[in-house]
Amino acid sequence: MFKLTIALLIATLAFASAANYNGNYFHIRDSGVRCVKYPCPSFLATSLNNGVVDLPIVDVIFDESINTSSVYDGLQTGYTNVVVYGVLSTIYMDSNVINRINVEAAYRILPLSADDQATRSGTYYTLSNSGIYCITTPCPTIRANQINSEASQIAFNYFDTYNTYTKFDSFWLHNKEFVAEEPHKAIVQANIFEGTVIVKAVFANIKDHVNPCPPIPKIGCAPGYSIVYTRDANRCLAFDGCVRSGVCTLSIPLCNEGYSLTSHSSAPNGCPHWYCDAAFLE
Repeated sequence: MFKLTIALLIATLAFASAANYNGNYFHIRDSGVRCVKYPCPSFLATSLNNGVVDLPIVDVIFDESINTSSVYDGLQTGYTNVVVYGVLSTIYMDSNVINRINVEAAYRILPLSADDQATRSGTYYTLSNSGIYCITTPCPTIRANQINSEASQIAFNYFDTYNTYTKFDSFWLHNKEFVAEEPHKAIVQANIFEGTVIVKAVFANIKDHVNPCPPIPKIGCAPGYSIVYTRDANRCLAFDGCVRSGVCTLSIPLCNEGYSLTSHSSAPNGCPHWYCDAAFLE
């Protein structure tokens, strides 16, 4: 089974003659080199969008807050299904050039259907409001900011295939794409055609919650009534009162592959409100 091994370097500044730093978004993968001594290029890194491909990397060091098991699980499905953000440093020790990435955030692709995965393509962007306000339509309200670049484009419309998936939370996705701040902001792989951002894939931070969910108060309802909740853009539940219990549909939805089913009781009858969330989200 494919497995990445993280080599940790312990060295004093006396051995380092120079160092360069640059924050960037990367795909990383196993180099296939079986190392017998240090330093050794255990990894290869490809910088998103800017043409730097298969840069030899000696060390990939994750921030202790990142669930590396989730990163490895994502890499099992294909190295382009994981994006990491980190600082690339180049250190010169004697005659050796040591490239190292200190990873500050890790993202995984929201699972795609087989058909959507087969047609996946495009440039990597983050999305935001353009700040342009119009009194007529169409209006270029969307700005697509190219990853690892200062380039951006404005667009009039937006489309993504995830909204066709069973019980997918479009409210959550819109928040991650247009409202959330880095590092919780989603990365999209998209094509822009005739003013429309056509999203082919979305990468979400493994650490999904911007803040811990507040505790839910323990409140009892009168007989014949059910306690109900709402769910916010952070996927946190909030008490929404007590409603008279009614008839509910007994069918349980089947999520797309890679998604987990969750629910909460909701108005108006206290019936389950279903969601299919990406299984890797924490």
